[in-house]
Amino acid sequence: ARSCAWLDSGAGLSMANIRTLKTSFTGGEISPEMFGRIDDVKFQNGLAICRNFVVKPHGPVENRAGFSFVRAAKDSSKRVRLIPFTFSTDQTMVLEMGAGYFRFHTNGSTLMSGSVPYEVVAPYTEADLFDIHYVQSGDVLTLVHPNYAPRELRRLGATNWQLTTIAFVPAITAPTGVTAVAAGHTEAKYTYKYVVTAIDADGTGESVASAVSTVTGNLFETGATVTISWSPVAGASRYQVYKLQAGLYGYLGETNTTSLIDDNIAPDLSATPPRYDDPFSGVGNYPAAVSYYEQRRVFAGTRNKPQTVWMTKAGTETNMAYSIPVRDDDRIAFRVAAREANTIRHIVPLTQLMLLTSSAEWQVGTSNSDVLSPSTINVKPQSYVGASNVQPVIINNTLIYGAA
Repeated sequence: ARSCAWLDSGAGLSMANIRTLKTSFTGGEISPEMFGRIDDVKFQNGLAICRNFVVKPHGPVENRAGFSFVRAAKDSSKRVRLIPFTFSTDQTMVLEMGAGYFRFHTNGSTLMSGSVPYEVVAPYTEADLFDIHYVQSGDVLTLVHPNYAPRELRRLGATNWQLTTIAFVPAITAPTGVTAVAAGHTEAKYTYKYVVTAIDADGTGESVASAVSTVTGNLFETGATVTISWSPVAGASRYQVYKLQAGLYGYLGETNTTSLIDDNIAPDLSATPPRYDDPFSGVGNYPAAVSYYEQRRVFAGTRNKPQTVWMTKAGTETNMAYSIPVRDDDRIAFRVAAREANTIRHIVPLTQLMLLTSSAEWQVGTSNSDVLSPSTINVKPQSYVGASNVQPVIINNTLIYGAA
């Protein structure tokens, strides 16, 4: 490194060059506020500008990796964002996200559709691109922005990508035509009520409860029964029947046919039909942050509820079902009780879940349990630095984010 100094030779001022030996650059770039701190070790090992070089932890600097021109952006007059997409060690891509479209690049080339680049239409404007937050799981990229409903970009094939709005209500419909017929009794003394739900082919989605079917009879008599029947549901692998007792519909039984016989079975009131609400319906309810944690997809940071976090039902990505009473695998929804109502900007999964706002960092853990469930949520503040809207990165086990 070389510095300049003015020297007094007795006949006026003159300028001489002074060589300064630097043995290490571990201080990296230092801010102008440090330029006068010649007593500080970071100043001795620092650089005013380190452009196109990478500082090594051992002290030297090396040339940064070079770039390769692949293809010009669709419209060079507009801003474009590049997003990494890594499915496996040998299947990596760069997604070009521009105003109203996605393009795809890999292995120094661009995916083509005939003689033109392959594109997927997107709703995002140029002004929104750098406020979109995303997380990848397998071949699915989840995208969120407070102005748009959450979306998934799915890779179905090399040149077959689909961008769809995420549905947080069950795809399978409730059974219809539910009837209950009592038999084998001599006196109809009691009223019985039943509802039925359908389970999808994957076994992870359950419909809302059907309309109530009511019948009178007496199941306490020997041989008395109630037969519950319903119409088949397209895509259903099996059905679950619930019976009313003490104000709740409790689990009665399961079948892959379209009928079930109740011969005075006591319902299980700890297992009730699922209840659904879509927390992300309508402007003001779209999340700004997304991630995954403990087999749940996690969302947060809507404009109407800036400090509320939602987690899907365990083992699912879109199921927001909950039960009364609450079950451990139900969807989780909780509000961070903070001094300031700052929007949750980022969700970062480490050993525990980290929530970053513009004024503080929070750790989500469990109380008296190793399993995250609706009844074990425990939120603690970690620091009060605050994060910018730039999406954080994880290096090994370290979270790196831009301070607010």
